Amino acid sequence: MPSRSARTLKELRRQVRELAAHLIAAGIPERTTLYVQRCVRAHSEASWLLSCVTPLGWLQGMTQLKEKSKKQESATTTLLIYPMPQAGDFLL
Repeated sequence: MPSRSARTLKELRRQVRELAAHLIAAGIPERTTLYVQRCVRAHSEASWLLSCVTPLGWLQGMTQLKEKSKKQESATTTLLIYPMPQAGDFLL
């Protein structure tokens, strides 16, 4: 019997293929490039580089952070660093 991590990875791969199939079936434009972020090393590197040079004050001033942190006692790290992978998407 495969290990739990092997089964989880197999399930993740199946879900990625299924999502791609749904996007194609929905009619995304022919010239669209689909890729899995975790498989593109440059994506992680761009995210890390941006997180190294972005001032904390800029992140704390974001509208979505303010709105979501109002609902919680404090903001999570994920809310603060989420813009870095997003910006990495745009750069690549």
